[in-house]
Amino acid sequence: RRVLFRSFADLYLYNFVALFAALALFITPTFNDSWAKLSLAVAFLIWTFGSSISSWNSLTSIQLPSKITDYSYLLFYPIVLFGLSRALSINKRILPLEVFDTLIIALGLTSVIAGIFLRPAMIHLNGTNFEVFLSILYPIGDIVLVAITVAYSLLQKKSARIIFMLCGTSIFAQIGRAHV
Repeated sequence: RRVLFRSFADLYLYNFVALFAALALFITPTFNDSWAKLSLAVAFLIWTFGSSISSWNSLTSIQLPSKITDYSYLLFYPIVLFGLSRALSINKRILPLEVFDTLIIALGLTSVIAGIFLRPAMIHLNGTNFEVFLSILYPIGDIVLVAITVAYSLLQKKSARIIFMLCGTSIFAQIGRAHV
């Protein structure tokens, strides 16, 4: 019974952090870029949704479709990359090609890198091609998030915002996948 309580506490508390971050972004009165605010909030909601289903499936016998988790995480990366680039960008006017550039970077770069590692991973990891691809894609996506945040932070003067974004992105990349 104690283990069951700890498991459900983990389910709720772990996923509450991302939900709280999304809600905080939605209600924050001061944010200099509404596209960044909306993108980051939606990305956190999508991640929370996928993470909650993943946690639920690992803790209960009533299983929800795991593909929902996979697609939630896949949607998370391009949306959060767009939001991060908008939040850290000096140019606050949204350009139509900016959305496409973000998608190309997020999906193209991570897919190419994951594709390079797919064949060796197929030898060492069990699962379908899609499952192995995703197991490679998630850490690569986290690395791309950190790399973009570092790149933007190097191009700007140091501020509390830059430091918090860099710390938050790094923490997410380090421990965000521990429960997946």
